[in-house]
Amino acid sequence: QVIGDSILFSAAEISTDVLYLFNRKGKGLYKNASLPNGNYQPTMDKTTNSLVWNSFGADGVMLLKQPLQLQKVDKLQPLTDLFFTSKQNSTFNNLLANVQQHNGELKKYNPSFNLINIHSWRPSISESEYGITFFGENVLNTFSSEYNYTYNVNEGFHRTGISILYGGLFPVLSAGASQTFNRSEFINADTTITWNQTNANFGASIPLNLTKGRTFKSLSFSSSLNTEQLQYTGIAKKFIANESFNYISSAVSFLNQSQQARQHIYPRWAQSFRVQYRRTVNGKFGNQFLANTNFYFPGLLTNHNLQLSGSIFSRDTIRGSKFINNLAFARGYNALNFPRAWRVSVNYHFPIAYPEFGIGNMIYFLRIRANTFFDYTKGRSLRTGNTFPFKTVGSEIYFDTKIWNWFEASFGFRYSRLLDIDRIDPGRNANQFEIVLPVDLF
Repeated sequence: QVIGDSILFSAAEISTDVLYLFNRKGKGLYKNASLPNGNYQPTMDKTTNSLVWNSFGADGVMLLKQPLQLQKVDKLQPLTDLFFTSKQNSTFNNLLANVQQHNGELKKYNPSFNLINIHSWRPSISESEYGITFFGENVLNTFSSEYNYTYNVNEGFHRTGISILYGGLFPVLSAGASQTFNRSEFINADTTITWNQTNANFGASIPLNLTKGRTFKSLSFSSSLNTEQLQYTGIAKKFIANESFNYISSAVSFLNQSQQARQHIYPRWAQSFRVQYRRTVNGKFGNQFLANTNFYFPGLLTNHNLQLSGSIFSRDTIRGSKFINNLAFARGYNALNFPRAWRVSVNYHFPIAYPEFGIGNMIYFLRIRANTFFDYTKGRSLRTGNTFPFKTVGSEIYFDTKIWNWFEASFGFRYSRLLDIDRIDPGRNANQFEIVLPVDLF
């Protein structure tokens, strides 16, 4: 620790770590404190000319303070001979001299060795999709793979898939395949078509880290060529032929956020944007556009967050409905795949309590927090020109936990008050209660 013309430091001496002060101008060395349990992290209180430092005690680390007392010394005291470094004869002395040389062959490491190497798993959580993903990565960190299962709330389908990334080049190359079961589209009051979907893709991405100053910034560009095959099921297979089409999916994502303290629910300042565009390329026209944005602000009190979100969704009416709909619909309603839709959401997050207790080393409760929200989604039919509002107010209670004292996971409960009619289920109760998972920042 530099204090004016002097340097405070700890040094090992005989049987403890002692505090010294070295004056750079006078070239003097002085001893300050030598408590038997060690003396660390020294600093000076200039107003009282006192030394402040840490030392170990029976109840933990102690913070000590005393007037500066300088004892002039000529040099640092030497360490006492330790057992493993003593010059006396010992069976433990000079161990390295007894290590035998082993002959071996040096050869280039095989980059395909242990290529999959699954090392961890985690749930993937967003407002419209929930799932679990297993992760693998080789030792060279050039090849990573993911194996996932996803459930989509909007359409009620299930999807399994695999994706791989090769980072030995720039841009990063990617490939993947997935199988989706029981996709559906609401046609009218008495008709809903269902189908299964197979997807394969190959693409590239350019991830850029623009972090500087006091915020974290990232910008990424990605594009992929996809092929999909649709196999209709149920009543739909009687009057709709199976089909396949190819499309390009491109996206741009940007994130700017301040550093986040441990007790912050979200960063006090953050902005995230994502724009995605999909378009068929095999002559059968179809397109889909989705833009999402989130803004995070400080709340009224410490650790409170105000979150403003917005989305714009657009698709053609012929084949655009075949693309997966990732628009986060107003909470509490059955989601509809409108060709045009807009959504705004206001959320106010705040902590309730920090219980800090565990149950049987299986789950540890870190925090209980709440969120009050207002959602407004408007959908428009291009065939009739009619618009349909979906407004919701409600509240959520979340429990932030660590499962097995290691994996961070959250769960909660949601109450939604529907302010408009559910178009799929007009008789739906206006008071909706759900068991939910929290929304990701990204």
